[in-house]
Amino acid sequence: MAGIRNIKISIGKFLIKNKFKVLVVFSIIVFIDMVFINIISNWIIIPLIVFGLLCVVTYKLKFKWCLYISLTLLILMALFGLFQLPIVAEKLAIWAYVFLVVTFFKKLENEKNNGFRS
Repeated sequence: MAGIRNIKISIGKFLIKNKFKVLVVFSIIVFIDMVFINIISNWIIIPLIVFGLLCVVTYKLKFKWCLYISLTLLILMALFGLFQLPIVAEKLAIWAYVFLVVTFFKKLENEKNNGFRS
């Protein structure tokens, strides 16, 4: 158990120390997946989603930014759908859905911290 805890701590320290590099590499990998890989594979998208969620949690991304990202992805999804690029549009839809779910939980967390208002 101590070994797993040490691994978590070292991964967390690495992610925090190299924030910009990690986000750039992650963005490039997602871009390559969307544009150049013409299949939708769970073996590719699930690890990317897990890593993306890990970045959101580690970097404490605010509710507002999650909302902006999800809305941007939804707009891009519609545009790529109009341009007859269904695989890219579907991958954008997956990411938009992930960020909409994250936005929902961030909003719940925000309301919990500020007290629920009616």
